[in-house]
Amino acid sequence: MLTIEPIGGLCNRLRAIDSAVALGHEIGLPVHVLWQINERVGSSFSDLFQMPEEIYRLTEFTSGFLKLRQIKICRALDVRRPRSYCLQKDVKELLDLGFDFCQFNHRNRLHFKTFNRFFRPYGIKRLFRPIPAIQQAIDNRCADFENCVGVHIRRTDHRPSIKYSPTSMFVDRMKKELRDTDCNMFFVATDDESEEELLKRTFGDRIITHSKRSRSRNNLQAIEDAVTDLFCLSRTSRIIGSAFSSFTQMAAEIEGIPMEYAAGELPDASEFGWHDKPNLAGVTKRRDSLSVSTDP
Repeated sequence: MLTIEPIGGLCNRLRAIDSAVALGHEIGLPVHVLWQINERVGSSFSDLFQMPEEIYRLTEFTSGFLKLRQIKICRALDVRRPRSYCLQKDVKELLDLGFDFCQFNHRNRLHFKTFNRFFRPYGIKRLFRPIPAIQQAIDNRCADFENCVGVHIRRTDHRPSIKYSPTSMFVDRMKKELRDTDCNMFFVATDDESEEELLKRTFGDRIITHSKRSRSRNNLQAIEDAVTDLFCLSRTSRIIGSAFSSFTQMAAEIEGIPMEYAAGELPDASEFGWHDKPNLAGVTKRRDSLSVSTDP
């Protein structure tokens, strides 16, 4: 069994699961996903996506369940065996060393707790299919798209995006799109309402958005809206996005569309724990009720 415990925000989790499914497929291990409902993602996986056939088991749990769960996992895996249980720091160290995770093929029990992509993509679009209600919201919003460019502005607690992708650069890139290309509208996704309002004042009715019911990540409606934004961005012609944002990267990857950061020269991505690059080659990347299992 290959157990993946994805951490961080929504897209960090999706790319970690994507890696785990690809690795499990490569080395012949079924994949068990441990999905924590917490302040970073306040919803279950099954509230957002249909259950992928590639996932053998899905366990959803809240913070109060975490400590006991981790103790049981560590005992079951016998953490004295090196690298059977890889925390984020272990995954980062292995990535820094250029480790080939296929070398774990002699283990029959693995556990990764990470936000990193640690193996080649399996296929985001193939793996993560929104539930029907969210898919309908996506289709309704995208019906208005005509020569539409996606814009993703990440703010709140994401310091690298705030530092390296200032609003002025978005405005400049958007004006260039209108001047030099066939773009006539922008789909804007942002976690900052003031940014959305500024762009509406600047570009008027060329700005379209998905109306937000909440922007708090520990709220189910906010995460549903985030999934809608993510897939709407993926259906634009190209994306102007935020530096070091996994949301920007994943939106482009879903449909394999071009993307660029609204940024100047950027530092080494590994400074921020990044080791994966956008997969824009158009690669193609089960839902049942909540299940809480006691065996890892």
